[in-house]
Amino acid sequence: MARKPRSNDKTVREAPLLQSRLFCQTHLEIPVGDMIFHIFSVANNKKFAGWNFRDDCHNHHELIYTVQGQGIYEIYAKRVVAKKGDFFFTPRGVLHHGWIEPGVNLWESLVVEMDFSLGRDPEIYLDDLGIFPAVLPFYRHFMLEKQVALEVSPELRPQIELIVERLALEVTNRTFDYDLILQSQMLEFLALVCRAAREQLSSVPLRHYAARAKGLMRLEKARRYITQSYTQPVTVRQLAAESCMSPYHFVRSFKEAFGMSPIQYQAHLRLSEAKRLLLSTDMQISEISDRLGYSSPEYFSRQFASKVGVSPSNYTEHMMEQAEERGSTVESRSST
Repeated sequence: MARKPRSNDKTVREAPLLQSRLFCQTHLEIPVGDMIFHIFSVANNKKFAGWNFRDDCHNHHELIYTVQGQGIYEIYAKRVVAKKGDFFFTPRGVLHHGWIEPGVNLWESLVVEMDFSLGRDPEIYLDDLGIFPAVLPFYRHFMLEKQVALEVSPELRPQIELIVERLALEVTNRTFDYDLILQSQMLEFLALVCRAAREQLSSVPLRHYAARAKGLMRLEKARRYITQSYTQPVTVRQLAAESCMSPYHFVRSFKEAFGMSPIQYQAHLRLSEAKRLLLSTDMQISEISDRLGYSSPEYFSRQFASKVGVSPSNYTEHMMEQAEERGSTVESRSST
């Protein structure tokens, strides 16, 4: 397995030296035939030297286009260099890491948080996109072949970069019916991703991917089960039964698909919710421990400290200090 970057201390640094300009945070619904293409956020992120994150995992697919500079992503135990003109795709629920290597000062990217569904409810996700010819190249490249990166041909890059500029212009000016322009731009954006993926389609017949697609759907069912009941005790045998697999094959397949074991995924969800509760509520540590299904407050505190680098009682203060440090760093950069 590829070696992950390590910081000098055990403290997890959550996206230092990052400037993010949010183009759109309104849920957009874009029809593509019988399918709904959901956009939850579109942002232009500028990450500077020293930026890194560990153990990221989110509820929506994430598509990243590098505008300039470069960065490193690690996913599926692979390292990928995201350079100018490249797409990088992270499926929902998959553990990944990222950083900027020494000597690189900037990584600017367009980040789209999205999902697909068969209806208006964005929670009813659709993962078997192979039934829709319009997005089949996207599905085959990123989901079935598990390709992390997609290199865009020089002919398509100017069109994509024009979309980035148009998104910024429309959201800044917010002229009449700007939301319709956003929808049309994002639909064109998706079409160009599919076109770039089609240029790189392998010669393997699609029918050979049928078993892989079926396996992914089974694993997705188990992942959703964990997501809906992560505060409750769960066994590998239960989850394997949900996926119609043997426990051994299930654990191996789940880790390959999502970057961590089923039990690690449950622990990740608990930890993420613990962070949110610590930052946004006045709940006591014992209350959070009980709510999230930990066996005791002491066990919760040990697990939290070992993963995050600070105790739950010091987490809020720690995050406030980091925010102040990032703010002063960005302000220093802006004044130079």
